[in-house]
Amino acid sequence: MNRNLPFFSNFFLPAILLLLTSCGAIEPEQEQVTTNPIKTITVFPVQTIERAHHFNDVTKQQLEAGAYTLTSLLEQYLTGTQSGISFHIISNEQMESLIGKHRGDLFSQARYVALQMNSDAVLVITVERFRERAGTIYSVEAPASVSFKYKLIKSDGPQVLCNGVFEETQVPLTDNIFTLRKAKERGFKWITAEALAREGIKIKFEACPYLK
Repeated sequence: MNRNLPFFSNFFLPAILLLLTSCGAIEPEQEQVTTNPIKTITVFPVQTIERAHHFNDVTKQQLEAGAYTLTSLLEQYLTGTQSGISFHIISNEQMESLIGKHRGDLFSQARYVALQMNSDAVLVITVERFRERAGTIYSVEAPASVSFKYKLIKSDGPQVLCNGVFEETQVPLTDNIFTLRKAKERGFKWITAEALAREGIKIKFEACPYLK
């Protein structure tokens, strides 16, 4: 066993010292990184899924209705936030005017607009499904179904501050006993797509410190 000590001393100890030295060299660089406070957020108009033009007319209309509804719900929700952040909600007309001839993907355009608005970050939401309830609060042929994604990004770079996905199709309690609490909160009723979207916004945004 003693014969192995020189090998350990000559190989492993220098390697360990090198590793510790390397780790120590990184710390000052990490300490220099600072995060600027988020004081203003531009809220980009809610967008429909990119491939929406491939869908049939009914689905397109559903998505457009979803974008309109989510925009309205956003205004209501953000008005009641306690974060102390100012939100600049812009219309599609304002968005198109500010984008001008700028080229790039959705998030590149969103950051470009946010910089022109002197905002620290921009909120982008994409609706992927918005299917209204077919039936009444007590009996349905098809339940409400909503799916959307959101991403809050810095305006001066690709840093993602918060993001999330909400996706739910209401199911009967008999199909999933684990939804008992949710069903009770909904009064054991079939809710509308708007009500489902409102729940989704609240659930997802309350998990983001900038959108509470």
